[in-house]
Amino acid sequence: VPSSRRCQTFSPSPTVPSPVAPGAITAMGCASSNVATGQSASGPKVEIYGLTASMNSMGGVLLVQDKKIGALVPTMIGPDGTRKPEYLAMNPFGQIPTMKDPKTGVATAESTVILRYLASRYSPELYSSDPRRAGYIDWAM
Repeated sequence: VPSSRRCQTFSPSPTVPSPVAPGAITAMGCASSNVATGQSASGPKVEIYGLTASMNSMGGVLLVQDKKIGALVPTMIGPDGTRKPEYLAMNPFGQIPTMKDPKTGVATAESTVILRYLASRYSPELYSSDPRRAGYIDWAM
């Protein structure tokens, strides 16, 4: 997959309400809350779009929750979630997981790519700059 397709800049869409009232249905088809919208007193946080039943989604979710930098945005597979234009703008393949970092404008997909991005940006101690060590980490993911 070319890196230009995996990692794209996003721009907020007027059709995606942010922030939304708790209990409202967002443009991604998810019930909103502070967790679902990724909003906090410190501003927008990293959002991992996926399902709790997806182990591919949970690595990134656990990392953003552990570092207190983001949350899961429950996203249904299909026309009510991953096939909506707003979602396809972040991930043209329409799959989960997908990550959106509003601080940098990066939207990317694939669980290992998401973990590498999050570690490099927010927890460099988790991902080595040594090629041998990084290769071992990549193999383990």
